[in-house]
Amino acid sequence: MPAPSLREIEQLLSDLWLKENARQEFLQGQANTNALTTQIDRQGVELYASLLQFGQQDLMSSIYPLSARLLNDKWESTVASYFLRHPANHYHLNEAGHRFKEYLQDQPALLKTYPFVAELADYEWIEMEVLEKNTVASKQPNLVLNAADHFVKYGPILNPVLLLRKYNYCVSKIASRLESKKSLRGVTRATTSYVACYRDPETNRASFLDLSELPFEIIQALIDAPHSYAELAKLTVSRLPSLQPESSVAQFLDINETFEKLNVFLGSQRLDS
Repeated sequence: MPAPSLREIEQLLSDLWLKENARQEFLQGQANTNALTTQIDRQGVELYASLLQFGQQDLMSSIYPLSARLLNDKWESTVASYFLRHPANHYHLNEAGHRFKEYLQDQPALLKTYPFVAELADYEWIEMEVLEKNTVASKQPNLVLNAADHFVKYGPILNPVLLLRKYNYCVSKIASRLESKKSLRGVTRATTSYVACYRDPETNRASFLDLSELPFEIIQALIDAPHSYAELAKLTVSRLPSLQPESSVAQFLDINETFEKLNVFLGSQRLDS
């Protein structure tokens, strides 16, 4: 009988370490016995399986603490199932969790009980992504918009370490309730919400910002391409047809000032140079 290949050895050990059913069959002597299985140390299988399970659970709980709290007694089995579907394949351990939202979107039983669970996982993931993004965000001077050509020739600098999301549930409220260990009653109804997550250059921390639709569209426009203050004011006017243009422009200036204070906008840049 030919010696087993490295691939066969790898597959067998992987099954024994990661698959509960295969491991129990092996430990109880119910697995198919061959020259390879007879050479595998039973205590070693149990030890490595335990270490891998602990590492997986610890990693995912550190990235998704609120999802872990939500799923409670379903959490460990969900993590184990996730890693069977999406094994770690990156040297950076945190990257092993990046497909968790995708996995949850394909779990009808969980979605029936927690229809917002995939969005909650995404909410937690983008915080880590923002914190680990290898981009420097630094503040520049803000232009005082006191001349007509300032509006046309200059535009805001959008924080480059920012992710924007549109959700089908009010995920920020759900997350807040979970964090404070309060009931989710009244916050799990489907409703569109808008969220920005960004790294504040002054604190180097991730910040979440709940948005209404108009500020969301302003940020999205700047993600798509640089825009002048005049172009963003025009966008605001078009989205507020019930207001006089002067009132709409005033509202844009309020949004701009708020974003400057929160470090969503990091200064002004000239666009025609």
